Amino acid sequence: MNHFSNKIINWRQGKQWFDQGVHNFKTLKNYWYIVCLVFALLLMLVTQLAPSALPLLVVFLSPIMTAFMMGLCQQLAAKQPNNTGATLNAIQVKLGDFLVLGIISALLSLLFQQLHLQLLNILGLPVELTEAMIQNMTGKEAFVRAVLNLLANLPVAMALAFSPALMLFKNLKPFAAVKLSFIGVLKGWKGFFVLMLLFMLVLMAVVVLASLVLTIVMAFMGTASGTLVNVIAFFFVLTVAGIGICAQYQAYRDIYQTETLDEGTDGTEIYTEI
Repeated sequence: MNHFSNKIINWRQGKQWFDQGVHNFKTLKNYWYIVCLVFALLLMLVTQLAPSALPLLVVFLSPIMTAFMMGLCQQLAAKQPNNTGATLNAIQVKLGDFLVLGIISALLSLLFQQLHLQLLNILGLPVELTEAMIQNMTGKEAFVRAVLNLLANLPVAMALAFSPALMLFKNLKPFAAVKLSFIGVLKGWKGFFVLMLLFMLVLMAVVVLASLVLTIVMAFMGTASGTLVNVIAFFFVLTVAGIGICAQYQAYRDIYQTETLDEGTDGTEIYTEI
């Protein structure tokens, strides 16, 4: 079965994905912040029990969070009222598959992080960085590290770009969804390149804005501002991440054959409550 659309993905699509992502996020932002709050509370609990497991847990649970937001984007695209219960029920039906996808994502993350460390050792670059080492780092070393970080995180990003949506909307199994997600990213590489550039510009603007806000907060509150500073920085990061998922959904609609909200190939309808 051909899951891909016949649409030609060009450079302009990246800008359209970004604009639609911003538009969708404005409507869905409250749902996103609530989900992230629950997620953050869970992470705080894990931090107390096993701090070293924190990065893997983030990767493990991110497919479920992505699927939740894409489900709401799907309802929004169909001009249906947002029904979080229907979205959560659709995820719950496939919860076992989403947990398998989380395991695949965590294993991919471990594999490529180990490869990243091996490449650092081969190039003679220290794995652990101190503040003094960062301050004295040459431009060449900073560039090499940035490229290695990109290569280490790119496979996981490609695996998770569309696999949650493919599992939720097209009832694909995790390995098939990951495979089609990789192919989908390659198919739409022009749009994703532009989208990545736009997000880099947004991140630069966010860093400048966040630095300004944090400077003002620290000026008024002094050393007591530590917790508030972390909360503000976390808020900015979450906002960019939420816009990114909404933009990914728009890319999904262009790259794959989209379906109606009540479609279900296995006899289970995705949104029967709507």
